Amino acid sequence: MIQGDRDGAVRVLAAGILFSRDVANGGTLFAAVTADSLLSSDLRAMAGVVHLSQPELSPAQKSVLRRALAQLPPDGLDWQSAVKREFAVLRMPVRTPEGSSELDAAAQTAVTEISQAYVAALDNPALLPELQGKIANAPRTVADMISNPGRVLEAKQNLAASIAQLNSVLQ
Repeated sequence: MIQGDRDGAVRVLAAGILFSRDVANGGTLFAAVTADSLLSSDLRAMAGVVHLSQPELSPAQKSVLRRALAQLPPDGLDWQSAVKREFAVLRMPVRTPEGSSELDAAAQTAVTEISQAYVAALDNPALLPELQGKIANAPRTVADMISNPGRVLEAKQNLAASIAQLNSVLQ
């Protein structure tokens, strides 16, 4: 953009959005949080280009950016799938030098309950206190492995708001 190649800058921004989305696809919550960071950075850059462009971006350039944003889910990433994969990993047996080790029954039950509550809270943030209670009451070995749901919900909401704001500006 600084060098005057507006079309090239728009293509790079669109590619960055899609790359960030792809980082999360098929991954656990760690991949989603990493993708969120990348995507948030891409969206800030896109917002800067849209707001600071003089003269304004052409309809074709705006269309390229709208198409990239349209390929994202409304929340930016598939947070529910990432959480489900995260909890699937927690349920996997761990190989130790002494053999295979699995979570005990209480821990396994806690993981299942927390997993379901986590996914539900992503759809309905009002359920966050219930989820946090389940985590607090879980065996310490389980609770220590759970990503902070408040931060995840905040990231999800911030990403959705950024996407909605950019979509409205690009109309």
